[in-house]
Amino acid sequence: MAKHIVEEWQKAFPDLSTHEKNKFYKIIGPLLVGIELKKLPMSDHYRPYFVLYGLWPNRNGNDLKASLVGPLLLYEFLDEKGFQYDLTYDPNLIPVAVSNIKNQILIPLQGDVKTETILNLVDIVSKRPPLSHAPGSFLYAALQENLFNVLLYVNKFGAKDLLNKIAEHEWDENHFKLAGRDVYLWLASLRDRIKNRNEFLEAIDVNRNDKKLEKLPFSNLIE
Repeated sequence: MAKHIVEEWQKAFPDLSTHEKNKFYKIIGPLLVGIELKKLPMSDHYRPYFVLYGLWPNRNGNDLKASLVGPLLLYEFLDEKGFQYDLTYDPNLIPVAVSNIKNQILIPLQGDVKTETILNLVDIVSKRPPLSHAPGSFLYAALQENLFNVLLYVNKFGAKDLLNKIAEHEWDENHFKLAGRDVYLWLASLRDRIKNRNEFLEAIDVNRNDKKLEKLPFSNLIE
């Protein structure tokens, strides 16, 4: 990514900090949120995306590298005509794009963030295809698990309430099997996570304090 483009995006979002040459992040409680600029293949164009990563352990491991394997949420920003951005390296295009993008970021980048804000964002994403067409799938379950992790970070009570709803949900066992997972073992793992909440929080704290993230701005997640 061209240096002058990175500098212009950083100026446009001072509440985020540059992490690598095309990524701008901040930490919100157990989450890493921000904007990534992705170069389009075989061209000199790029697109901005909103991303959200969880800093908790996952199937890939417990460390920061595992947390950054892939975002929990990723969505494209749209221009005033409703199309994906397809920007060249002309810095004059950035102010107009930024003006539209700021209205599409559904998490405040200043100050502490209420848990309800994250819940609303997840709810919006869950109502979009393909998740909206597969409410019993493992993909939908993964989204619910991420929401469970957010609630567990804040306290046990919200996580327990959501777990009860998850347990009562009608899940597609065959879809779980295609993903190499078992519904009942998955539910048991969520129950164990509540019992071992201190270990869960310690793992988040270790990743949050990793040297690679030490310069990022921080806000907390609150009830």
